[in-house]
Amino acid sequence: MTTRTKSWAKEGDTFLAFGRTFRVKSVVAMKLGRVAYEFFSEEGFDAAEDFIETWNTLHPRKLWNLEQKVFSHSFELVKA
Repeated sequence: MTTRTKSWAKEGDTFLAFGRTFRVKSVVAMKLGRVAYEFFSEEGFDAAEDFIETWNTLHPRKLWNLEQKVFSHSFELVKA
């Protein structure tokens, strides 16, 4: 899962990353607080605080806001 401030894909889209092909399973609009506290592990973090710290590093002009609307993109590896 990766969360962005805009929707960058739609369900079924594919993309290449790290030499492998992935398929977008879903794109869901939700509040950033929900991502931090419910989905931090899907984002690759051990704790919500780690997600928030990284978010603030990546978005220094518009820091983490519990109520901010974001788009969470879930994806899966396409088997060759």
